[in-house]
Amino acid sequence: MDKCLKDKIINLRRAGKSYKNIAALLGCSTGSVGYHCNKEGLNNIGLPCGLGNILVTEDIIEKMKKMKSVYGLKKTAELLNVSVKTVQRHTEGISIEPLFPYLDGYDRTRRRRHIQKIIGVILKGGRCQRCGYDNNWGALEFHHEDPTEKKVGISTKILSDEVLIKELSKCILVCSNCHRECHNPDKNIKEQKALFIQVAKYIKRKH
Repeated sequence: MDKCLKDKIINLRRAGKSYKNIAALLGCSTGSVGYHCNKEGLNNIGLPCGLGNILVTEDIIEKMKKMKSVYGLKKTAELLNVSVKTVQRHTEGISIEPLFPYLDGYDRTRRRRHIQKIIGVILKGGRCQRCGYDNNWGALEFHHEDPTEKKVGISTKILSDEVLIKELSKCILVCSNCHRECHNPDKNIKEQKALFIQVAKYIKRKH
């Protein structure tokens, strides 16, 4: 990304535009917008105030909550010139993002996927439900036992809490190895022992 585009992103963010609005105006991805805004410390810019912007404070969050109770989510976001997700983030429960300071350099989408994965792993017990593996959560995956019920990939999309819980209820938590076995039941080495013996003999004859 050239410096000119980076400067445009920063200026638009300081003017109160959301990541989505900036991406649409400049024809770039929201990930790129988030990356440059985070590097400039602009990821928490909230409401237009006078000639510039201010960080979202407790008073502003309280104002958001009151407006939301009167006008609703979308109208509040429109009136305050922020995204719907910004209003949701500051009015619906406590953000757990501060628990992950090492994610500061990530764009918003990558942060949310990272946190969503951890939440899912915790809710499903924190270990492979087939073999008990629990060493590295990056090697744990969500397997839909009935593929026809799968509506969305938990590890690839940002989901609302409601959708996440619903999708998790259709899954079991398995390690990467067991997940491959789930999708390849016809490749069991023990069940195909005779085939492996024949292939081994063929290899010996050739070499």
